[in-house]
Amino acid sequence: MNDIAENSLDAVLQVLALAVFADRRLKDEELTNIRSVVPTLSLFTDGELLLPDQGVDALIDKHLEYTRDLMDDSDLVVMTETILRRITNPLLAPLVLNTMREIANIDDDFHSAEDDLLSKAAAIWLD
Repeated sequence: MNDIAENSLDAVLQVLALAVFADRRLKDEELTNIRSVVPTLSLFTDGELLLPDQGVDALIDKHLEYTRDLMDDSDLVVMTETILRRITNPLLAPLVLNTMREIANIDDDFHSAEDDLLSKAAAIWLD
């Protein structure tokens, strides 16, 4: 999944999947949040919205599976930066960052890894 286009819905979903797994836990509320913001975020993404036959849930699941596997990979730090740098649109970046914050705060247990990811994203996108 290294051929993801910048500012695509795939790029956004990979970033959001990083936010989901930053604390190493997947919560239903996080998935509900992602499903609810995809239509809005897709308005700001580049390229055609190509959904699998199974719909948006299949697309989300694909990125969650990729990211779950990435959590056990020794290249996680490098891949995290690569994934974050795929968001370059100045209108899209703050929306994605806000969604990442919502995901991090959804369980009222703000993990230090979530804070690190948010800080890294803000440094890349907002500086």
